[in-house]
Amino acid sequence: MLWCKVLFLLTLEGCGGIDIYGNRKGGRRPEHSIIYSEETFDHRVFLKLGIIVPHTQWLERKRRYLQIISSSLSNLDRNVLLAINESYRFEFSRRQELRAPDDSINFDEVVAVSPPPRDILDLLCDQIRNSSAAIIYLTDTERYGRSTASSQYFLQLAAYLGIPVIAWNPDNSGLEKRTFQDGQKSIGKLQLAPTIEHQVSAMLSILVRYNWHQFGIVTSEIAGHDDFVQTFREKIPGYQDTFRFIIQDVFKLTESKNYTVEDLAKSEVRIFLLYSTQREAELIMQKGAAAGLTGSNYLWIVTQSVVGDPKDKVSLREKFPIGMLGIHFIVDLDTVLHHIVPLAVQIFSYGAMSLVRSN
Repeated sequence: MLWCKVLFLLTLEGCGGIDIYGNRKGGRRPEHSIIYSEETFDHRVFLKLGIIVPHTQWLERKRRYLQIISSSLSNLDRNVLLAINESYRFEFSRRQELRAPDDSINFDEVVAVSPPPRDILDLLCDQIRNSSAAIIYLTDTERYGRSTASSQYFLQLAAYLGIPVIAWNPDNSGLEKRTFQDGQKSIGKLQLAPTIEHQVSAMLSILVRYNWHQFGIVTSEIAGHDDFVQTFREKIPGYQDTFRFIIQDVFKLTESKNYTVEDLAKSEVRIFLLYSTQREAELIMQKGAAAGLTGSNYLWIVTQSVVGDPKDKVSLREKFPIGMLGIHFIVDLDTVLHHIVPLAVQIFSYGAMSLVRSN
């Protein structure tokens, strides 16, 4: 629970001149799950939570959003809610609107798959205007590239503004590992989706399981490729007492050199660990097949960025060799909403409770 406490202490104490709470004045009382006497608790201020999800034009999908969020709030531990409401007003309606000024939830949507910076700025300004103390940020897209992802801009802005973010974005491997405010104080960003560290750990576990000691690392210029290599270098010493790893070589295949695999073919490497986009992996495998790098004497282990969503019928996978191993986690939005939203809401509530008790 310590990290939850730190997350919210940083929010409430590190926001500078930003007023992260909004007092409710007048207005109609919603149908709260827990009702308190307004005269008794006039001194309390609203504790508000922002929730941002992918935009949808389908009314049924939007209803699904609101139903899951409302259900997650209703299922919170009653004792936790009582503890929070000792000092703050954390109250929500059952109307599933989640936009009312007398509600503790600020619901919003990301309008585009890769929104321009101005849209992201407007989105955060709305959350600040509505006094969000923290934001739950969910996406289901995997947009890997050389440049910084739009999610990175959102998370950096939130950090500069002192707003903690509980995030699920599957393309987080292309983001910086951490953001800072004032160059020193780390602002809370809790990533619930598997990170590049998790994927590297899974790859190393496969190597240990089959007693494979030597391997080479292959990357493109995909965002986060340097972190991918560095993570291996950081994790391998932890195995030195039980298992000896040898990184035979590190290869970076670039578009400027047409993803040539000549250096791979000349090396002694037989097991390649690949981190690239799906499109780049197709080109690499096509050239690798011509150079004899996909036969029975070679093994490729790839990351989620290469595998993608197995439900998508992508012709790019036709170039992948039989026997390739891949690290995969579910990115389907319905599954993410069902499992991640309740967890994120619960994390926020326990963090708020820890803050109240610490004071």
